[in-house]
Amino acid sequence: MMDYLLRFDGARDNDEFFEAARRESEVVYYAGIEMRVGPWIPDAIRVCLSDVPGQPASIQIVLIELEPTDVQARISARKYLPEASSAVIQSLVEYLERVETQCRGTGDQRLPQFQRLAAALRSVGGIQVSSAGHCRDCRKPVETVALIDSGCASAVQPRPAPAPAEFVFGGDLVLTPAQHKILARTIRVLDATVRGHDHSAATLKNWLAHRTQPLRHALSTSTVEYSALRALLESERRRGTRVSCDAVAADLARLWSASGRPWTAAQVAAVVTDYWLIASRLKKLSAMPVVFAEARGVVSKQAA
Repeated sequence: MMDYLLRFDGARDNDEFFEAARRESEVVYYAGIEMRVGPWIPDAIRVCLSDVPGQPASIQIVLIELEPTDVQARISARKYLPEASSAVIQSLVEYLERVETQCRGTGDQRLPQFQRLAAALRSVGGIQVSSAGHCRDCRKPVETVALIDSGCASAVQPRPAPAPAEFVFGGDLVLTPAQHKILARTIRVLDATVRGHDHSAATLKNWLAHRTQPLRHALSTSTVEYSALRALLESERRRGTRVSCDAVAADLARLWSASGRPWTAAQVAAVVTDYWLIASRLKKLSAMPVVFAEARGVVSKQAA
């Protein structure tokens, strides 16, 4: 039997509830990455996994909402009723993938426990999904309701992996607006990782837009031209963009070499090519600690 408490909110008003929950029972607790259920972000999810050898495995998932009053708690619990249980399970699986990446990047010893839960979600049938409304000052729920389709949910069916988009960073390329956006994102994330600015807790969208974004700041304060790199990042995105990959790689090699270990244009091209597909799958709300953990893995292969 394993009990998981996964916190998605960061409200200080809820700290006492979670601290009490962790004191009263032995749970695998995790916080710092959010998860959506339809348009909503629950305050937390509690998952009870029973996988005793020789007995049928079972999983109970409870969406938790914390409110100041009984009435508000009931309203918050019931808003999940029309959500599909299968969609909740799929969201939880995708959330656990991000958690596992973060655990690998930080050496978190809870990784095997999250892997165990993820594997069970993909194999156990008859998963029960419900929602519970709590008052913040009470561990006992005011109301617990099963989702309308509860009892119909089953293990997540693995989705076929999309065919990798072929991309090699080299020579002269004409990029579509979408490819240009992915390449700019790739370069900004890799630059922050290589130069040691990989410590943001923001979402990808907010990190990219911030005026002190590391690469934006470096180019605005540098006396070096970096003309090809500037042209790539500042060019119009609404139409096709011609990029000299070799010139951009040379600019990045100069910039990155100034931060410590030497880089060649060939190494830059290789790491951009390797990270491209990962960058293409990032979402606006991707958590930067997870994004950076994946980028470090790619960069470390070139540094080895």
